[in-house]
Amino acid sequence: MKYLLFYFICITSFLQAQDNCIGTGADQLFHANRIGASFSPQGSKFLPGYDYFKVPYTSENAPYTLFASSPWIGGYKNGELGISAQRYVEDTQLDFYTGPLLEDAMTLDEECFRFNKIWSCNRNDILRHIEDFALDAEISDTITSVFGWPAEANNYFSEINGFELPTGHHGGWADFSDQNSNGIYEPHLGEYPCIYVNGLKHIPEEVMWMVFNDQGPHTASGGFPLGVEIQLTVFAFNCQDNTVFNNALFNNYKIINQNSVPLDSVQFGMWSDYDLGCSEDDYLGCDTTRNTEYVYNKTAEDG
Repeated sequence: MKYLLFYFICITSFLQAQDNCIGTGADQLFHANRIGASFSPQGSKFLPGYDYFKVPYTSENAPYTLFASSPWIGGYKNGELGISAQRYVEDTQLDFYTGPLLEDAMTLDEECFRFNKIWSCNRNDILRHIEDFALDAEISDTITSVFGWPAEANNYFSEINGFELPTGHHGGWADFSDQNSNGIYEPHLGEYPCIYVNGLKHIPEEVMWMVFNDQGPHTASGGFPLGVEIQLTVFAFNCQDNTVFNNALFNNYKIINQNSVPLDSVQFGMWSDYDLGCSEDDYLGCDTTRNTEYVYNKTAEDG
């Protein structure tokens, strides 16, 4: 079993997704530094529930800059195109569904509703956990966000979340600080949630994690499912001396091929509907030298 970014398989028939895999009613707000954004465990961003991506976030009345966003993935198998590309999420316009995939890209069927959830942890909880263990090499305060983190072989996961992480799953789960390098998450030994940037470990101001897949009816794109699992980690840093980092929201997509045959010419991107204040006067541009896209108003005064 291989899991590499942008390495997939296309299947040639639709699978019937359970209604409880749609992933509704579990949207969660991300609040860190000057950022306010909403996420769905089904993979869509900003549109469901709260309708905003606000930077800088000053209050609930602050204008938003992004109305909706979702990943798009496409590729060929034996000359046949497979694609997962949803836009505005509705029950009848979906390409992505909640939960991980098992071997041969099998879904969890009726158990997928358990992943209609977003896990989160903040810097204060992580530092409290680290300090607790540093005192006497024991944990006296089992902080729920740390001990319930969806990481590999976490023995405390079921007690806190009410279900086990499924066996027979390839590709790992959420990142953590593996203090003894055994590949097992052991919070009672002082291990904790973290993120990795260019191979270096960091503790963000806040981190969220969710998992979804494209193994269901593609009622948005009409394309064939690719058989991929997508794990999204969202995080931000508190950098008072760096205005760019202090206003940046990072989205790390880990895409796992849960099949055995690769696709050809795979493309991955983000579809986004920008609303920079008024939605009727937005222009888009890109800077290819920085791999950057941007949005701006048509006139100096927003409509």
